[in-house]
Amino acid sequence: MNTWTNILAAFNDIVRDRSDRFFSAAQKLRFANRALREICEHCEYTEEYEDINTVAGTATYEVTADAYRVLRVEYDGQAITPILTDDLMALDAKYATRTGTPKFYYLGGMTGSQDAITVGLSDVPSVSVENGLRVWYSAYPTEIVAGTGEIEIPDWSVSAVLFYMLHLAYLTSGVRKNLKTSEFFRMLYEEVLDALARRRNSRLPKKWKGGEDPRITVASLSQLPDHIQEGPDAPYELGEGLARATSITLTSAEVALGTEFYLFWDEVPDAAYYTVWRGTTSSHLLEIERLNPAFQSEIDGYTDDTATTVGTYFYAVYATDENGYLGEQSRLFALTVTA
Repeated sequence: MNTWTNILAAFNDIVRDRSDRFFSAAQKLRFANRALREICEHCEYTEEYEDINTVAGTATYEVTADAYRVLRVEYDGQAITPILTDDLMALDAKYATRTGTPKFYYLGGMTGSQDAITVGLSDVPSVSVENGLRVWYSAYPTEIVAGTGEIEIPDWSVSAVLFYMLHLAYLTSGVRKNLKTSEFFRMLYEEVLDALARRRNSRLPKKWKGGEDPRITVASLSQLPDHIQEGPDAPYELGEGLARATSITLTSAEVALGTEFYLFWDEVPDAAYYTVWRGTTSSHLLEIERLNPAFQSEIDGYTDDTATTVGTYFYAVYATDENGYLGEQSRLFALTVTA
């Protein structure tokens, strides 16, 4: 159920509205996008970064429009500390004009767009640096449109979109209004939402692996968001530690659309199960499958025939413990799907 076509079909079957008599096609899309946005905001599941050129003498920089919360800021490869402007003013009344190497960042400031998030730097950069600023942020999801492909959350949690759509449908005035049914689907939605939030939180790193700037103290590190690595989500070390899934191979680096292919890896001792991750970019992977410990990948191989469009797909495998924490990321593999 990871495509809009499947979600819409399930919605129409439940509310008996295949001909759009009760809800228009546009209204159903609005229900779905409202659900997806709330899911991503609640769980902060979609995380991205943007590199920005810094300019000597310029203190504030506008972040891409799809960001709704800044998680972490780096200047020239080093993490810098978040601070409120009031606190910064107490430290240095000339913070808005003093130049040097940025040590702090603050949010706000006036730019050309009222809706955009801006990041201010103190000290103000004294030199221009190409891609000198890296801003990690929680991103708004890509809107669902008619005929869209996969939804930007894990397959097993896409039912939350359907449940939220049904909650809104039965809450809306009209012949389908039923407050008890609406509340029932809201309850189902929140159960999936809570599971998604727990799953997302379990992917956070257990130790800091940031920069070594001596001006950043242990106390200030505790105020920083957890580091989000480049590459696939969650290649983090566990408290007990799980070995890395090794000897990963694909049966082919290129397959025709709709063709099955196999992914193999060696067994990892003490793994409760394995998770397979896939994405259309190497920096944004989503979980697509959970495999119980009886699964023998080194013998049987994991089969995937769910790539629905032509393009390049990236795969990684994680050994996972009983609490859902991920072991070290496997080698990343690229698969090209052709027409």
